[in-house]
Amino acid sequence: MLTKISVRKLVAAHLDTLVDNRAVASDGGAKAPRSAGDLALFFGLPALAGIAFGIWAAAIGDGAVTATITAFSIFAGLLFNLLALTYEIMRRVADTADSRRTSEFLEKKKALRQVHANVSFAILVALVIVLLCLPDYVLPDRSVASHILNGVIVFLILNFALTLLMVLKRMHLLLDFEVEHA
Repeated sequence: MLTKISVRKLVAAHLDTLVDNRAVASDGGAKAPRSAGDLALFFGLPALAGIAFGIWAAAIGDGAVTATITAFSIFAGLLFNLLALTYEIMRRVADTADSRRTSEFLEKKKALRQVHANVSFAILVALVIVLLCLPDYVLPDRSVASHILNGVIVFLILNFALTLLMVLKRMHLLLDFEVEHA
């Protein structure tokens, strides 16, 4: 029953995009190792900021919590649309490829899979942010639980922003490629 809502594969697919692509090119196509730099950027840096915010920052005000809930609810909806667009591009690439084994087709397919994984992960993070903001209304501002929760929320917001920047870069590269080969 819990398999219907399990996000384990979704998170694993996102983590699989945080790889050193140069390692793949040098060893002939084996699965690339995860990039320590990417993991540090996407998880370590936001974790440090979240810990610092949880320890030293004042509480997040009700107005900021409301704005965060609204913004990330909208982001989740817009990202669902981007997911649909990614699916449509995948279908079009598969239908129009002259040869499904060309390096061009394989690169586009890989990039689209990565965008799909990253957008799915960003939607998950947006939903978790919204859900974690709800208890922030009822927790006392100076409680330990409030500081921990605020630190986790800051971590997730920064992780979301970095993931969105990665999606933006990958979509830009894909659309540039489409324009060049149109």
